Parts: sequence; C-alpha cells; structure tokens
Amino acid sequence: MTTEENQLQWFIEWAYSPKDFFEELPQIQHEHCQLSIEPGKIIAKIEPAYGDPRPALRDQLHAKLEHLFIGIQLVSTKAFSLAVSSVYNQRSTGERNCFVEVANLVCVASVSADYKITDKDGKVIADSRAERTERATSVADLAAKYGRSDAVAGKILQSHRNAVDDPDNSLIHLYEICDALRKCFGSEREAQKKLDIKQAWKQLGRLANNEPLRQGRHRGRTLTELRDATKAELDTAFTSAQAMIERYLKHLDSTS
Repeated sequence: MTTEENQLQWFIEWAYSPKDFFEELPQIQHEHCQLSIEPGKIIAKIEPAYGDPRPALRDQLHAKLEHLFIGIQLVSTKAFSLAVSSVYNQRSTGERNCFVEVANLVCVASVSADYKITDKDGKVIADSRAERTERATSVADLAAKYGRSDAVAGKILQSHRNAVDDPDNSLIHLYEICDALRKCFGSEREAQKKLDIKQAWKQLGRLANNEPLRQGRHRGRTLTELRDATKAELDTAFTSAQAMIERYLKHLDSTS
C-alpha cells in the first residue's frame, strides 16, 4: 500500500427517519470502525488499515443496524426507514470521492401513547416511556447481536418485519415464528416450556388458525364468511409474537 493510499479514509453514511426514532441514541461497537449516531444520520468511520468497505463491511454493518432498528420497533412500534445514503473516501488533502448507494429498509407500524402513573405525593411509580426505552434498548441490542449470527433469530425477526410490511397476510407471517420455534426446539410443547410462551402461542394460534380472518392462515377452510381482523386482534397477535421473539433472544443470550 502506498503512502497516498494510507492517507485515504473511508466512511459509510446512513439516513434514517423519523429523526426521533431513538428515544435515547444507542452506542454501537464494531472492531473495524467507529459508529456515531445522531438524529437522522449514522456515520461509520472505517479504520484506514481496512480499506474499501464495499461490499463486505458495508453489508455487515447494514445488517447489524437493520436488526437494531427491528429490535427497537418490536417495543416502540414506530414506523421507520433506513437507507445507506453514500459511501465515500477522503484524503488528508480534503479531496473527497463519493459513491451513491441504495439499500433501503422500510417498516410501517403504529405509535403507542406514553403515560405516567404517580402516587398521591406526585412521585412517579410507572413511566411508560422510560420503561419502553429501557426494554427497547435491551431487545435491540440482542437483535443486533444475534439477528445475523443465529438462523432462528434472523428468521423470526424477518417474519415480524414481513408481517408489518404485508398487512394483508400479517397473521401468516407472524405464525411463521411459531413454526420456527417449534422446529428449533423439536416440538411445540418443548418450545413453550423452554421459553415460557404457552399463553402467547395460544393467542397467536387462535387468531392465525381458528378465527375466520382474511389475514389468517386457513382462509379457504372456514364455512363462515371471512372478516378483517380488528385492531384489538392484530394488537394481540403482534404483542404475542413480540413476546415470543423477545423470550427467544433472551434464551439465546443466556445459553451462549
């Protein structure tokens, strides 16, 4: 490598929205770069010794960020978009070469309301935003950690994403989480026992398999007229699926 090439610094930049997607900006570590997150933008400063990050490191980092966003969405239910906006290098002289990139991730979901509960003296005894932020950070860290390295984690996170992106078939996608966990643990009973998800499994199974819903799995097998799932039913299905994913990620972390 020449002296000039040694002076070449590579960067990868992502744009995301909304700018307030993170209630608290996370810290992300990676061995080959420094990652900084600010509202609406993420920048990776690549170690000079690594060189050109395309495509391997770029794709690796994008997958890590993708799972981080999906992990937070499991808790916050915020809509978001994430895209690699550019890869560029810069010399010590200030000369910059930019390379336009396109790698989008778009998810759509509803936003939950915040609340605080205080006692008679005004002391906060429950804060939904604080509790959600803490939980979101924990789940997002696990999703980013295992979403790429563990096949089952990657599968169930992808199924949740598909359910959000494809609402007409949302219950089909969500029930894939049950299928993946059943296969992973060898049986439905063992999966429910290991992860303590019997009630969540039951609720999701009823909506996906038994109710005459257009978003369900057995649309052609019911003798009654199909109907759209209510908001309450979809909320129950997503909450059940999210609980199952979270339990699996925590199980994975505790046994690794």
